[in-house]
Amino acid sequence: MIKRALGLFAGGEGAAEDDDSDDVTPAQRQKLERRLLPGAQRGRKRKDMDEDEGDSEGSTDNDSDDDPPVPDAEETFRGQYHCQLCPDKILLTEKQLEVHLHSGAHKRKERHFERAKAMGLQAYEAECLEKAAAREAKAAAQSAGVLSKKKQKNADFWKQRKERQLKARKTGGLKGHAGIALSDRIDGQGLQS
Repeated sequence: MIKRALGLFAGGEGAAEDDDSDDVTPAQRQKLERRLLPGAQRGRKRKDMDEDEGDSEGSTDNDSDDDPPVPDAEETFRGQYHCQLCPDKILLTEKQLEVHLHSGAHKRKERHFERAKAMGLQAYEAECLEKAAAREAKAAAQSAGVLSKKKQKNADFWKQRKERQLKARKTGGLKGHAGIALSDRIDGQGLQS
């Protein structure tokens, strides 16, 4: 079957040999890949291609003459307008351009660009690297179980509040209906010190 696709069918030798792909040489395999798999040659490294060329020099077939080279497709720009600060943004109409220019994301990028221009590129890159390292350290601390300042403050607040409630309950600080309601509430929740 592969030999038919390559045009190497000798004919009349039997159906069993037609399906046998063990007799395909590397040069024939490359030719088949180029015909049937568009872009099969793009991902290969130059070193691998040089090795393959050395292998195919002994063959009498000139594979490169059979198939014209396929040019890479040019990246077409879909929108009519283009933002230099937001290159991934597709702007088809002038109204979309105006909306984009007034958006928070564009203004934020504009502020960062102006700041980088004022500071200098190397200083801005150093600052960005420091911020990224701080974010990574914070994420590592959170994954290790360290509480953030806000969560630690919240935990301390609730701990103090429980202690005050238990102290007020023991000393009888709240009397009357409020004291009974508070004690029932504390007992119902099963708060322990």
